[in-house]
Amino acid sequence: MIAAIERLKSYQVEFNTLTVINNVNVHYPLEVYHFLKSIGSKHMQFIELLETGTPNIDFSGHSENTFRIIDFSVPPTAYGKFMSTIFMQWVKNDVGEIFIRQFESFVSRFLGNGHTSCISRSPARIIWLLKVMETFTNATILSIHSTKLETLINLNSKR
Repeated sequence: MIAAIERLKSYQVEFNTLTVINNVNVHYPLEVYHFLKSIGSKHMQFIELLETGTPNIDFSGHSENTFRIIDFSVPPTAYGKFMSTIFMQWVKNDVGEIFIRQFESFVSRFLGNGHTSCISRSPARIIWLLKVMETFTNATILSIHSTKLETLINLNSKR
C-alpha cells in the first residue's frame, strides 16, 4: 500500500483515504489521524464498521427480528469519541489543509449551506452528528460556535 501511495505522490496524483474504524483502532484516533497525514493523505473519510451476524429470530410475536452485532464492530459511543478527538485536532491544526468529508459536511450544514454529501442528509446521520457533538464539553462547543470557519482557516494558514 505504501509503495502505491509513494508512486502516486511521485507523479503528483492526489489520493483519498477511506479508513474503516473497528473495535481496535477506535481507541487510537490521533495515531490513525497522524498516520494518514504522514503518508500524505489530504482527503480523508472515516466509516464505522458495523457487521451483523445471523438474525436473532423471535417467534413469540413480541418483537421484530433483530441482528446480533459482531464483536469487531465499533460501538457507537466509541466511534463518536474517535471522531470527536479527530475533529478537535482538525479544527486546531488542519482546517483548510486536510479535508475530512464528514466534518466538512457538518460545518457546511452548521453554516446554513446544506450538506455536501447525500449520506449526511439522512435523519440517522444527523442524529449521529449530534451524538458526536454531545461528547464535547460546553466550553468547546461555545468556542467552536463563536469561531467562524474563515477565522479557523486563517489561523491555520498563518502557521
